Amino acid sequence: MKGVLGSVTYGGTAVANIKNWSMTVDVGNNDTTAFGNADTTSVMGLRNASGQISGDLSTSAQQNLMLDMIGSAGTLAAAAVVFIVSATAGSKLKYTASAANLTNVQIGTEVAGVASFSASFHCSGGVAISTS
Repeated sequence: MKGVLGSVTYGGTAVANIKNWSMTVDVGNNDTTAFGNADTTSVMGLRNASGQISGDLSTSAQQNLMLDMIGSAGTLAAAAVVFIVSATAGSKLKYTASAANLTNVQIGTEVAGVASFSASFHCSGGVAISTS
């Protein structure tokens, strides 16, 4: 599966100039071992999803809206974010977070390059995985 048709949407609209995104989904492990057990036992705990987005800075309204979230005073307004691995027919794998907050943003530039950004995000409520 190639990521060439991958994308990120924020609040229902595609974010311009995204070059890379990665996500980690963790699941807690709750110990249920009792006295007298010869081996440990456990049950699956709560899920947590977080990751990184990076790309070229642009004047795109949607990219600016997403990046401005972290600069807002008060409570961060989480928005639905969809992370699409590929839109190729037969492999439309996507991860949907009903609410995601940026937790930091890094912006940089270089003499011979395009200004770029990277941002970390945390998904509130986990992610749903689908292939449609």
